[in-house]
Amino acid sequence: MITSFSVSLTYLHTGKEPMFDNAPLQVVKEQPKNFTELETNTSISSDGSLVQFVDLPFVPIPARATFIEMAGDEKSYGSLGVFRVHYPPQEIEGKRAVILEINGDSMEPQLKHGSKVLAVEVPKGDWVYQAGKVYAIAFANQFVTKRIKDNDMLINGTLTLHSDNPNGGKFVVPADQIRSMWRVIEVVKSTVE
Repeated sequence: MITSFSVSLTYLHTGKEPMFDNAPLQVVKEQPKNFTELETNTSISSDGSLVQFVDLPFVPIPARATFIEMAGDEKSYGSLGVFRVHYPPQEIEGKRAVILEINGDSMEPQLKHGSKVLAVEVPKGDWVYQAGKVYAIAFANQFVTKRIKDNDMLINGTLTLHSDNPNGGKFVVPADQIRSMWRVIEVVKSTVE
């Protein structure tokens, strides 16, 4: 647990003491209990305005293999990090949401290696309807971030995953090997070159 102090709004605006309110200490959770119990919190920005945020499970590149093993159910996600998202989109309410770190250059120029993206889990019953967007997909022993252009799950039981980088190509995944699917909603952090 991380303990934070309740800083006085007067102190933030004017610099006049006392610095801290007499309010009790606020305890901030280091990690959400699970993906759907997201708690929207409020903090004060440098200009004194209120900013909403949520703390989401973060899957860094080294944890991706472990995440594949956990992605199918509500096992403990204690080994994952936490990433704070300011102004969280309404699309994540009531859904399993996670921050994923992009590995490799197959989705460049839109998604660079090391970028962090916000993704929501797609329920298994909806996999057959997904196309045209970017998804993180766990299948067999792989976890990749690709664009779905051809979804033939209803016709021949396959899903074709495309790289945005022309050198990345495409490949076909049998639907029965897919373990989980996450739709990428937005980039939350990326570098500029």
